[in-house]
Amino acid sequence: ATCRRHAEYFLRLAELTGPELKGRNELDAIRTLAAEHANLRTALDWAIDSEPVRVTPQVLEALTDYWAVRGHVLEGVRQLERVLATSDVLVATRAKALQLAGRLGTYTGDLAGATELLEESAGLWEELGDRTELAKTHNVLGDALLKADDARAKAVLETALELFTETDDLVGRRNALHLLGEEAWHRGDLEQATDYLEGSLELAREAGDLTYTGATLHHLADVALTEGDPDRAEALYGESLELVWEAEARRLAAYCLAGLAATAARTGRSERAAILWRAVQEAETSLGLQLPSAERLLYTAELGDISVDAAAGLPLDEAVSLALAGLAGRASVVDQQP
Repeated sequence: ATCRRHAEYFLRLAELTGPELKGRNELDAIRTLAAEHANLRTALDWAIDSEPVRVTPQVLEALTDYWAVRGHVLEGVRQLERVLATSDVLVATRAKALQLAGRLGTYTGDLAGATELLEESAGLWEELGDRTELAKTHNVLGDALLKADDARAKAVLETALELFTETDDLVGRRNALHLLGEEAWHRGDLEQATDYLEGSLELAREAGDLTYTGATLHHLADVALTEGDPDRAEALYGESLELVWEAEARRLAAYCLAGLAATAARTGRSERAAILWRAVQEAETSLGLQLPSAERLLYTAELGDISVDAAAGLPLDEAVSLALAGLAGRASVVDQQP
């Protein structure tokens, strides 16, 4: 009885906190869940093993958002695998677990596995008639296909945007516009990439979402670097890093360091570039991440033959402090013309 009451309380806490992770209260929500990390893990473990019906889609989405932001991706992968191995969960919970496991697969680099999970999830949402969750699944599937250089990505993301528009889901529209911007960048259509990303950025800022604002600024920086404007790119990567670090989004902070390593290399600061890139390598190992291949190619092309092996292996916190110190005084340039 004690274990059940404990699980009820903390799973309910996750359900109630989850929606706050996508707006102005995201930092408070992240800290609420972080303070109860061990209790949430214990509650989920008990529910999976003893009463799987208590593992709801809302609980899984809240915990996955938390795991993704705070860099607990490998824990999330393990827990979702346990849910999927349990036959007694509701169909909607299975569909959600497949969707979320696919999402985490896009972070770890298991793109083939992610695609398979997401396609199964989409089929279940179709059967359940849930167009909101179908839209979310198409969006993540489009991301997986994009990272795998699969030509189907554009059509899948356009379908997601249509479904989000149909269901009046502004968060979903923001996410789809962001990924369509990435897809346009992959194709080399930098003008369209900028249009999509700026549309996503506007929605993220209206919602007060630090994490997504930072993520979108990061991809606008990728566009600027591709256009050959390292100064603008560095300012955008820096603005992104400030926001995602404020939001305690460790995974995204590591991605920002990668971009800043590239701009440092491009502008002749080889020692800084080596230190930051080494920190990215350390973060990939500790957080279970893998930079998307297109971004890695962009950054490593700038790094060229700079030696990283001899660079100091800084923890993520110290590397972020170093990066921000080097950017002190930079103003936002997102609304300026290149």
